[in-house]
Amino acid sequence: MQTYEIALAQHDPSNNMSKFAPIQIDDLQLDFTMLDPHVRTAIQYAGDVVLGDGSKGSLYRKTFTVPDRHGVFKFVVDWWRPG
Repeated sequence: MQTYEIALAQHDPSNNMSKFAPIQIDDLQLDFTMLDPHVRTAIQYAGDVVLGDGSKGSLYRKTFTVPDRHGVFKFVVDWWRPG
């Protein structure tokens, strides 16, 4: 079993200050891929975190079984929305 975690934040320009704030996304997906095994799975919200610069972000986590294959895998999180 492997666990993949990613911390995300959204830009919040309120009060003429540039800062980041937590973001809750309900349709975030992780692609774990090589050529043959391709796993696409939803990532669940796991709570808020403090990022390296002191701002707040959101932690997303997914635990899954890695296919029994030799090779180089890549993790892809690609989330695009207008706005």
